[in-house]
Amino acid sequence: MRLFPSFSLYPAGPDDLDRLITLYQENEDFLGLWPDTPPDSVMVKTDLDYSVKTGGNFLAICTVEGVFAGVVDYISSGFQGRPEYAFINLLMISPVWRRKGLGTAVLAEIENRIAVDPRVKEIQLAVQINNPPGKAFWESQGYTRFTPPSLQTEGTMTCLYKKSLG
Repeated sequence: MRLFPSFSLYPAGPDDLDRLITLYQENEDFLGLWPDTPPDSVMVKTDLDYSVKTGGNFLAICTVEGVFAGVVDYISSGFQGRPEYAFINLLMISPVWRRKGLGTAVLAEIENRIAVDPRVKEIQLAVQINNPPGKAFWESQGYTRFTPPSLQTEGTMTCLYKKSLG
């Protein structure tokens, strides 16, 4: 797969709420995996608040033309109080930009940013068991499952995946 030629990342926040709501609504196929949770302003604000609360980096993904093409949220180190763990909370690409290398290119950039901290040895993330395309993407990027499915508080079933750095 070719790498996406160019994109930019910038911190997304309340000023981007309308664009984020539109992006979330475009991704109803992904967000519909959660039980009874419509993609709306409450969901977006909850994600933004969660990112702040956990020390995350909630970033908008824009194409070189300035098109709002996705979001990524990650904790660069200190996941669960352990400096050796980073965690990717969310990588969501608008359907029109999927399968064009954008997700792979963004992930490579995020992994490079995380790897700058020599304490970080592993990146973790959760994948819903009812998300075969997500599972296939993460496995194609070198992530391996290391937990059995577990029920989350919002009603989803997820498995944890990891990738070692270095």
